[in-house]
Amino acid sequence: HKSNVVYGISKAAKEEGKRILQHFDIQIDNPLTVLQQDHAKEMLRVEKPEKLFEFFESATLIKQAREQYQNAHTEIVQLKAEVASQEKQVELVKDEANLYTEQYNKATRNALRDQEFSALHKEKSWARLIKAKELLQNKQKEQESL
Repeated sequence: HKSNVVYGISKAAKEEGKRILQHFDIQIDNPLTVLQQDHAKEMLRVEKPEKLFEFFESATLIKQAREQYQNAHTEIVQLKAEVASQEKQVELVKDEANLYTEQYNKATRNALRDQEFSALHKEKSWARLIKAKELLQNKQKEQESL
């Protein structure tokens, strides 16, 4: 129970610290915030010009902004490549769909032809049957008349 109280207090203290930092816009990643003024002056006097510029970039958050822009640029390039790949995939799917549509239409036309052929074949069979029946009736009449 005692450890829960301590944990709750330290968690509350951390949250309060975060709120204070946010309220006063204190960025603890910024070296100017962390360094004491005298120490920062001394560092600026001792270091080489290249290091001075690096320190300036860090202190003004230019370096962080540059890194964020570079990361964003990399992400944009990756997204563009992904979009191009997906567009290619869409075209392939469209081509495949068109092929299947064409095959379906061909099969439908063939089925209609088969139905027409079957209907004509039945009609022809009935016509033969009717003609044979007529011939038979005519022969029967001839025989009856003889």
